[in-house]
Amino acid sequence: MIAVSCIGVGLRGQRYLDGLAKLGEDKIKIVSLCDKNLVRLKQQQEKFHLSDEDVYEDEDAFFKNLKSDLCIVSTQDQDHVGHAIKAMEAGSDVLCEKPISNQ
Repeated sequence: MIAVSCIGVGLRGQRYLDGLAKLGEDKIKIVSLCDKNLVRLKQQQEKFHLSDEDVYEDEDAFFKNLKSDLCIVSTQDQDHVGHAIKAMEAGSDVLCEKPISNQ
């Protein structure tokens, strides 16, 4: 089983999560989410049956507690590289949208 986290649960993040979830609970488990938009975050929390301890509005707390095999980075383009680096430093593989950096 692959434990998956996601930072950025807007439309694209939701598509990635939904696609992975279709693989089945025996293969994929969504374990934590992070987003600045609390309405979106709450919707995805409920969809994936996550506890309050598994969802984050604060990215620093998210990365500090990251315990996943794979972290999806689907945030704004200018944030991709920083979020991808933090996820890798936390020991997670990364699925990152393009561009990895706009710099």
